[in-house]
Amino acid sequence: MYRCHFGKNERKELISTGNDIVDLSKIDNQRTAQPRFFGKMLVPAEIEMYNAHNELPFVTYVWLLWSIKESVFKFHKRNNPALHFAPRKTIVQELSVAPGAILQLNNVETVDYMYKADVSVRSVISLDGHTFYGTSYFYKDVIHSIAQAHRETETQWAIQRTDKDTYEEQSLAVRELFTKHFSYSNTERISVRKNEVGYPVVTVDGIVSNMPVSFSHHGNYVAFSCLPQKSDCVL
Repeated sequence: MYRCHFGKNERKELISTGNDIVDLSKIDNQRTAQPRFFGKMLVPAEIEMYNAHNELPFVTYVWLLWSIKESVFKFHKRNNPALHFAPRKTIVQELSVAPGAILQLNNVETVDYMYKADVSVRSVISLDGHTFYGTSYFYKDVIHSIAQAHRETETQWAIQRTDKDTYEEQSLAVRELFTKHFSYSNTERISVRKNEVGYPVVTVDGIVSNMPVSFSHHGNYVAFSCLPQKSDCVL
């Protein structure tokens, strides 16, 4: 549990976060393996890079890169509101799969980590003239990717299984997952809304905070990433 205090009058440089989740149990494997399909998601250099990572099933590799690209898009959308998602313009340049990265957890209910280097996939991504850094995690049938501006950034995140199956229900579930991780003193109240561009904005007692947050949901899982500012939050 974190106790956070947001400065109402402070103006700071924008810091962003992005995350994406893929429930592999909902994927059409045969379709994914067709060049006409994955060719719309990956550039030739990324397809060639699979030769160095064939410890992963190719379908898993395709959706791993998709989740990385989607998380980077969500990250950069805050900096470039006019940005449109174009997976072939978001290039995964480097990929490092740690030993034991694919965990076969039979019953993933909630996973809540800040960082877990021994079971992660590291990536370096280019988009719009910028370099981004990704960390991805595997669970049974699940890929979760988080995008960062710097490798050492300690992004906070959580993932949770849900039985909710509609967009509206999952959108509410991921917001509840986020808000229950934070407690506030006095009469402060936390809420989350979308801004005009479409990314989520955290408010406390109606005051917009400087905490960037990213939500994702797919299949039977919801997840978030956030980046509380050190001057605002005490762990």
